Amino acid sequence: MSEKLQKPYIVYHSIVSQNGHIVDDLALNTYPQEIIADYFQIHQEFQAKAFLCESKILQDRYIVNATEDVSRFGLWHMGREDYLPTHKNDYYVVSIDTSYSLRSDLSYINDIRLGNSNPYIIEVLCKNAPDEFLAYLQAYNIAYIFAGDDTIDYALAMHKLKTLFDIDVLLLEDNGEVGMALIEQGYVDEYSLVMPSQSDRSIVPDYLARMAYEFVEHRQLTGSKWLYMAKDATNAIFKRNNNAKCTSEAEVSSHDSESAITIDSPHDALKYAILKECRALGYDAFEEYRGKDWRADVYVEANDRKYAFEVQVTPQSLRKTYERQAKYIRDGITCCWLFERESRNMREEFEELPLFKFIQTPNGEFEVSLKGRKTLSLMDFVEDFINNRIRFCQHIKRSPIIDVKFIQMDCHKCGAKNYIYNIWPLISTCNAELNYDDNLWVSDKFIFHPEIVEKVKEYVNSDRGKHLPMGEIKERYSGMVGHSYMSFGCCKCDAIFGDFYVREAIIDSWYYEEDIVDHLEIEVNASETMQEELPHWCHPGDLDFCE
Repeated sequence: MSEKLQKPYIVYHSIVSQNGHIVDDLALNTYPQEIIADYFQIHQEFQAKAFLCESKILQDRYIVNATEDVSRFGLWHMGREDYLPTHKNDYYVVSIDTSYSLRSDLSYINDIRLGNSNPYIIEVLCKNAPDEFLAYLQAYNIAYIFAGDDTIDYALAMHKLKTLFDIDVLLLEDNGEVGMALIEQGYVDEYSLVMPSQSDRSIVPDYLARMAYEFVEHRQLTGSKWLYMAKDATNAIFKRNNNAKCTSEAEVSSHDSESAITIDSPHDALKYAILKECRALGYDAFEEYRGKDWRADVYVEANDRKYAFEVQVTPQSLRKTYERQAKYIRDGITCCWLFERESRNMREEFEELPLFKFIQTPNGEFEVSLKGRKTLSLMDFVEDFINNRIRFCQHIKRSPIIDVKFIQMDCHKCGAKNYIYNIWPLISTCNAELNYDDNLWVSDKFIFHPEIVEKVKEYVNSDRGKHLPMGEIKERYSGMVGHSYMSFGCCKCDAIFGDFYVREAIIDSWYYEEDIVDHLEIEVNASETMQEELPHWCHPGDLDFCE
């Protein structure tokens, strides 16, 4: 490796079988779950900025069912420059993807086992990657870098991870060819091995036994043992947090000041914050309140009703949550669940199960996310939840007020200046952004609703909008798809502006605001375009509930 090239400090983190063999893959459905839990506990304790694995492991372990037909991006012609999204992140998952097999409709992965933040994806590719695959990654804002023409240049890949993303510590969590390549090329600085409890300390993989690594720590975990080795034990990065003791046994009377309590865990910090907010609102509130067969983190009596708040910082299945919730329902108590990380199956479908995600800000304050649609301060959330200003609705209703954005799109045939329009973001009556996606090459598009088309037409024909030449919106024949559909077209030669190229121009406008040349706020009253089925917890503020 060239002296000019840099690399992150790399820790190989893996599970080892009882006889000292590296487990080929983290098969979560077959390997003992207590060992899996210990594996992810150590993962979090390292507090690394990124972890790395091969794309198939990333897909199978964390994404699983996500699919995407990349062939629809086949008309794009892409350069071979690294693609770095504008957002700056603090946590990444690095995917070595020489088969170009990643399929994800998000630029990050969401797995409660990985800690408090969602790691954003970085794809490491060769320059022989297909154009359509690169176009797909950019469409979903997934970062990628090139390292080699047709095989991975690991020295260059590590250098780019270090210099472009400021990754100083990298967990290597790949037990296949990628992991072995980095080990054999001497990139690994430390080894973190989780093994069955009955394993002897001397049981280590053969290739490690031949190397000069020093023991740093050997710890008994909940369901396994942990062996930690480094090239230089005196400079090993892992530090145990000896102050992370939970103060769950601390007691506070209803008249004590919570400010006098020393709180180390997010669970207790949020619990006492809820307790404080409820008492500030004048409600009778108690912490660690016991019922017949339940114990609420915070129990509240307000407005002649009973409420419970449960703070959950450790993984809990949906089935277990339902079992605990049933006890509250039986006793006439409305229980609200605040999860630090929501698992994939914590869906927003049932009125009897209020599930929300809490967020701790850098200054130590708490916020509550309504499924990512909007975020409330803890004070506003507690007050509005207890006072029925957060309500479960089966349908979500679009606001009648929509924002039309105009984008320049010159004619590909005659070169005339033209404009198209898009509606983004679309806002619900509970003031939440809605994700809607009109299908390509069909006439039944929301943006072409007659009310919208008519009001856009009035605007571009007025003195205020006359600077926006726009062709007639009508059905035109497309030779590419072999049929006619409602489309934008040239105001001069009437050439069709194909949906694929319109979509490309709209996506560009998401990242380059200067592409948006004008706005038009209009009111669309047609009820059939305003509502769709989407069970959700609705917080409209000063507006109307969705139903």
